Amino acid sequence: MDDKTPIENLVKHPVEALLALRQSQGCFANPKIVLPPHIYGKRKNSRGLNLNAQVQLQALMAQLETFRDKTWQAAPIIDTQVAERAKCLERVADLFEENMAELIVLCSREGNAIGVGAIPCGCP
Repeated sequence: MDDKTPIENLVKHPVEALLALRQSQGCFANPKIVLPPHIYGKRKNSRGLNLNAQVQLQALMAQLETFRDKTWQAAPIIDTQVAERAKCLERVADLFEENMAELIVLCSREGNAIGVGAIPCGCP
């Protein structure tokens, strides 16, 4: 604590402070903190998932279920030009985001679990 900061500012209830911020700015966002989609400047960050948010987790689980009986095939691609591979990487990053649920199912099947506390998708 310093002499410039009133004690009242330090002991405010966090919920009250957030509600006051929402009232004054119309949202909870802090204008001094860059939002996740913009943390890399011109290059847009990928969308994320909050697996602790039940609404997001339930929506993801419903998407995962649609791939329960699907099978996939893959093969290597070799001897391509650097520019072509770079274009492919950019495209695949977009496709990863668009097809997140399907990729999670693939990873789950391959490794029998993913991440810390793996998502139980009931996939064989």
